Amino acid sequence: MIKDSKNKENYLLKYAVNVFYEGIRSDNKDSLWEESILLIYALDEPEALIKAAYYAKENEHEYMTSDSITVKWKFRTTERAFLIDEEFESGTELFSKFLRGEEVHSLLKSFD
Repeated sequence: MIKDSKNKENYLLKYAVNVFYEGIRSDNKDSLWEESILLIYALDEPEALIKAAYYAKENEHEYMTSDSITVKWKFRTTERAFLIDEEFESGTELFSKFLRGEEVHSLLKSFD
């Protein structure tokens, strides 16, 4: 736990929150999705999810690719929040999730 610098009576917990962004292309081809894990300090899980959504929305952006396609990265949802109740040291597991075989194949497939 850490103390909130704005309110010394409150203690904040550390959460890893999964957020999803959709990369929307101007050429209307299939979207690319990004899963990102944000470190959030919060009093509880509901607050961690709200804060993560706020930060994720702030991270939305767009750019033009080298072949003149505009890609807009839009925040879509938070998935879950994991309480981090350990101190960090080399080898500390930060995230783990069980996957089906087809999910692993999809994750390992390149985007060429």
